[in-house]
Amino acid sequence: MLLGQAGVDAPDVDSLALHLTGALEGPILLYLPMPPRADNTRHIARLADSWQILIERLCQPTPDRQAEADREG
Repeated sequence: MLLGQAGVDAPDVDSLALHLTGALEGPILLYLPMPPRADNTRHIARLADSWQILIERLCQPTPDRQAEADREG
C-alpha cells in the first residue's frame, strides 16, 4: 500500500513489498560480517544508510512520471 502511494513504478508492487518485508526480517542481521567486540553503532549506521539509499532509489520518479508531475503543477 505504501509503495503504491509513493508512486513506485514497478510492474509488481505486491511482489516488491513482499521482498522488502522479507529483507527487513531479523534473521538477515545474523549474516552481517562483524568483527568481535565491534562498535555496533557504526554497523547499524551503515545498515540504515543502505536502506535509506534503497528506498530513495525505489521512490525516485522516473522521467515519465517527473514530466507528468511537471505538467500537473
